[in-house]
Amino acid sequence: MSAKNFSLAKYGVTDDSSATGLFVGEIGYDFKAEKVDIKNHVGQVVGFTLADESIGIKCSGVVTTKTAGITPSIASIIAYTNTTAHSLDLKTSNTFATPVANAGIVVLGMSLKRVNSEHETGDIDSIFHPGVTTNAPVDVT
Repeated sequence: MSAKNFSLAKYGVTDDSSATGLFVGEIGYDFKAEKVDIKNHVGQVVGFTLADESIGIKCSGVVTTKTAGITPSIASIIAYTNTTAHSLDLKTSNTFATPVANAGIVVLGMSLKRVNSEHETGDIDSIFHPGVTTNAPVDVT
């Protein structure tokens, strides 16, 4: 089926197999910040502070090769390419802080699913903190 799109709607995701070992079929971004209430002497909220913002990023897709599987490990630093003209850099959108140099996306967890009647699929759960540098992690033993 051929098609023509006459809108500015954003459609589809890019092939990100080089970064994750997945042909990404779905990716989601969850923006949040911690809220700390400021109370007066009778316990009434008179202000609040937003801090510790983060972006939870989850992606799902089909594993690209049976020998490689999903390539990153837990605590790995990964990059989602998002390089098409119809993609925004969502690491800098919707946050109030400018990311520090070397802020990156860290893998928190992942899952693989194998069934007889479908391709092997996987999910990656990751997080981005704009104020945290990720280029020189330290192993603690």
